[in-house]
Amino acid sequence: MFWKKKKPKKQPDIRQQAAEIAKEKRAEIGEEALNDIRKAIMAQENSATEKAKRQIMAGDTDKLRDNLKFWMEEK
Repeated sequence: MFWKKKKPKKQPDIRQQAAEIAKEKRAEIGEEALNDIRKAIMAQENSATEKAKRQIMAGDTDKLRDNLKFWMEEK
């Protein structure tokens, strides 16, 4: 019966655990290394290849399909 249901056990807050783990790892790695990682990620996101991918995704799909079909027929 519904009134005899067991109350769920209270579990520790996952967000709090994640924040604590992140704080520990940040101290372990060091701010300088984290800044280097951030710079590498930003450089990768701003690379010519990534810019081209974003342009293709934002472009007209019909025009892209026609250009690819034309390119394949040339070969």
